[in-house]
Amino acid sequence: MLISFSVENFKNFNESQKFSMIANNEIDSHPTHLFKEDIGILQHATIFGANGAGKTNLIDAMSMVQTILLGGIPPKARNQFCRTFPENGDRATKFEFEILKNNKFYAYGFAVNLKRRKILSEWVYELIPEGGSQKMLFERELFEERVDLGILAELSEQEKHQFSTYKSDFGLNAGKLFLSEMNQDKHLDYDSALIFFCEIYEWFRDNLNIIYPNESISLVHFHDELDLKRINQLIQLFDTGISKVSFVEIPLMDFKNKISDHDYEQRIRKLEDNPKMSGMILRINGDIFNLEKGSDENVVVKSVQSKHYNSESTYEFAEESNGTRRLFELFEIILQKDENKVFVIDEIDRSLHTNLLVKFLKLFTESLEEQSRQLIFTTHEPRIIDDQLLRRDEIWFVDRTAENRSWIYSLDQFEDIHNELPKDSYLLGRYGATPLLDGMRGVI
Repeated sequence: MLISFSVENFKNFNESQKFSMIANNEIDSHPTHLFKEDIGILQHATIFGANGAGKTNLIDAMSMVQTILLGGIPPKARNQFCRTFPENGDRATKFEFEILKNNKFYAYGFAVNLKRRKILSEWVYELIPEGGSQKMLFERELFEERVDLGILAELSEQEKHQFSTYKSDFGLNAGKLFLSEMNQDKHLDYDSALIFFCEIYEWFRDNLNIIYPNESISLVHFHDELDLKRINQLIQLFDTGISKVSFVEIPLMDFKNKISDHDYEQRIRKLEDNPKMSGMILRINGDIFNLEKGSDENVVVKSVQSKHYNSESTYEFAEESNGTRRLFELFEIILQKDENKVFVIDEIDRSLHTNLLVKFLKLFTESLEEQSRQLIFTTHEPRIIDDQLLRRDEIWFVDRTAENRSWIYSLDQFEDIHNELPKDSYLLGRYGATPLLDGMRGVI
């Protein structure tokens, strides 16, 4: 689970800014929105702001950490420091995540000179919520040529030798994070005191899911008959015109005509050559296909097709509206069986009517009674600012100054305005984070 995220000197964020999923324990509404109610970690958060205020930049900052950790500092990072002030090119950009993984609270962060693509420092702390203290697990400072391990006394002689070898092999590598190095062809026992290197890396690789408007949510549940039944139950709750979706077997040649010869051979070979793989879901030009191994090991292709009310005809998935296809993608979040997934979605309301978005959020909240997940999303839809739907500490704003510097803050810092709904207060500019449209007379 995500506890908080901090960023400094990245795109529009000049000063250090912190986004938090820690609940205000004085708010007693929507108790089901809390994970670990004794600690108070929120399972939702929504971020509002005018176009260009910095909502997407906040998500870009999270994504940059994931990118650097899993693949190294990309060339595009050179110009992603806060260029409002040119001297920031020589200043450190800092990122820090506080996360919960395997019942342990970690703070992981690093400082990097993006212009030079150079890691400056890196750190891992274990956080102790009960006493508000922290324990240093790992620190690295490039300029001091220092790599410290705070748990050295807890290591066996073999582990000490193991870590010393890894540290020596890594050297003063300024182009890579040490956490990344510790997850490249290294073996650590699950009960090793060094296992935090793996746990944190796995959180970024497996638990954090960042989805942009032009990206699709991975469809993994369409091959399961039980999940398909649940999808059909869900679709009845939304006015899309669809009465049922199902997989319909199609000729292999029809599928082959949908893709290039190279892609066709690659997909079929991957399925045939992997004895552990029984099938795969593919999305091609808006359509969804399920490739399965038949009883004779031949590949069987099925296509997702829909039926509409008062019609006997069937429709391919690509024929449905963008909003309907987006809704089916969001069902994946509700159907997700893995615990502690964090979904960060930019412009969740893309192609969706407000009523559908509100209904989805209510269903997501109901699904949390069975599974623990977090949903963080940006939107322009003011109807979401509703205390019947979300808590005040789940609503965040991003605003920018005349100097084009962005900052983030929560609705929770504002007092209730008597006889005025939060949505109306937002539209009236009481909280900021709305477009400044003065001075338009004479322009149009």
